[in-house]
Amino acid sequence: MRVLHLSWEFPPRIIGGLASHLFDLSRALTRRGVEIHVVTCNFPGAKEYEIVEGVNVHRFEAYAAGDSFLSWALRMQKNMERKGCDLISLIKGVDVIHAHDWLSGVAGIGLKHLYRKPLITTMHSTEYGRRNGIHNDLQACIHEIESWLCYESWRIITCSYYMRDHVSWCFRVPENKVCVIPNGVDVTKFNFVFNYWEIRNRFAHASEKILLFVGRLVPEKGLDVLIKALPIILGKGVNAKIVVVGEGPQRDEYQRLAKDHGLGNKILFTGHIDDWTLRALYRVADVAIVPSRFEPFGIVALEAMAAHCPLVASSIGGLDEIVDHEGTGLKVPPNNPEALAWGILRIIRDVGFKDWIVNNAYQKCLWNYNWDKIAEWTIGVYEAILHEYNAGSWKPV
Repeated sequence: MRVLHLSWEFPPRIIGGLASHLFDLSRALTRRGVEIHVVTCNFPGAKEYEIVEGVNVHRFEAYAAGDSFLSWALRMQKNMERKGCDLISLIKGVDVIHAHDWLSGVAGIGLKHLYRKPLITTMHSTEYGRRNGIHNDLQACIHEIESWLCYESWRIITCSYYMRDHVSWCFRVPENKVCVIPNGVDVTKFNFVFNYWEIRNRFAHASEKILLFVGRLVPEKGLDVLIKALPIILGKGVNAKIVVVGEGPQRDEYQRLAKDHGLGNKILFTGHIDDWTLRALYRVADVAIVPSRFEPFGIVALEAMAAHCPLVASSIGGLDEIVDHEGTGLKVPPNNPEALAWGILRIIRDVGFKDWIVNNAYQKCLWNYNWDKIAEWTIGVYEAILHEYNAGSWKPV
């Protein structure tokens, strides 16, 4: 079986969780004998073509002149489609085309009709969910592209039952067209020897509890809720510091918010950091916090669980399915600084409880979020649509 994956990001180009998802999934599929080709944007220093642990990675020129993000995105996808055409001609065809979100959707639809091959889409998120509605012309255009992509796709994969219901409602998609396959985590990535205090001292004083936030600095990730919770935590006599890993358009706004609350020396914005340092930081942090307002799944939560880092997360979206309250972590209402502070304080103050949830969370990662299992489920989706295709039941939309 030969599968073409389309994604605007793939390591070393990492913008969000999509890149990590496809990196791990593609390698797991390759280990099971699936021939995987990934077409993705180029990145400074990255090769135009390389084989990464058996995965064929093909990069194209992502630059496309335009006076707006939307015009760049659409022109970029025409470049992606051209690269896909060149590749399909070179390797003499593919069996399945697999797109990831709207930023590869137009290219996926084009290739589907050019080569008359079934299209699968993984919807990692939606514009409606990210923005809590559609409020302007740009968002409306992205929403329409997502709707078109769902209509054109033979099957849609979502990472949680929450997202299945959301996609079905948002785009009027029948539920039997949507398959739920969770994201996964490789627990072995967090099993390595390092100098604990050397890493810890890079981010906080020895007396400070590290409250770790990892994610894009956008409203739906809820960093402002954590910032507002910090004065409550400090007021309870706990010396704590927020370490923020990630970038995004709201960074300046969040820095101003921290300053307005007199927390300038209690919040560290690291920007992007390398993968090894991030994994070590999970290991030294006292609590990982995922205070999202909208979360299709929550890869950060899985990474914390795999790293034996205690977790406090919003009771929302895919996080509700990952975190068992008081079993593998603590769940609190979203957009509620007081509740978030309560959860953080409980973990910091109760070492026995912390050890209990950390062990349970690690075991859940081993059994429920194993990439090998996820690859098998994904192959099952491929095989089902290929059976229909080869039986002649497929008709282009």
